[in-house]
Amino acid sequence: MDRLEFFRKWGLYPMIRFNRTGLVTMPEHGHRDGAMMLDLARVDRIVRRSPRFKGDVWPNSSKLDGFEYDAGNILATRSWGRPIEKFSWNPVTGELLFVHPLQQHASARGAADFDDYVRAIVLHGQRTVLFRPFWPTWMRHTPYHVFDEEAAAVSLDAQWCAMTMVEVHDGTGWDFEMNTNNTALAEMTGRRNW
Repeated sequence: MDRLEFFRKWGLYPMIRFNRTGLVTMPEHGHRDGAMMLDLARVDRIVRRSPRFKGDVWPNSSKLDGFEYDAGNILATRSWGRPIEKFSWNPVTGELLFVHPLQQHASARGAADFDDYVRAIVLHGQRTVLFRPFWPTWMRHTPYHVFDEEAAAVSLDAQWCAMTMVEVHDGTGWDFEMNTNNTALAEMTGRRNW
């Protein structure tokens, strides 16, 4: 099964959770879905080897004011003494941007367009990192381009690369969720301003 077939079958934004014990679930279904796991196992070898994304990390030093950056464990980075709740990472260039608590991702602008970054939400109490769908500007061939199976494949590739990057930087022992949305975040946290 290739990635395009996977998205045709499971939808363009399937929320996929990888927990620290290796269990893979689809939160929309509220349970482990064996068929999805088999399909994902067939495509994950492709997803993990995307040549476009390098996995490099370099924090934008001009955007670190107020942050205590921890290069060994990016999830331990603090903002004015508080744990970070959000960060953005460009999987092509490696640029890393941190977001001060209660601010939106758009408040941290980097060298590339806003949509060229994988956006992450960090829930320290639940030891979970959630990634939003990724649709970079370089994927949009026209102003009317729609998010399709090809875009979904690139989105999953980028989120997977971001998950790997976090794990390499001492993010082992955390759960990860791809394609999270505001409704799921509100249900998980009781907070609506993500």
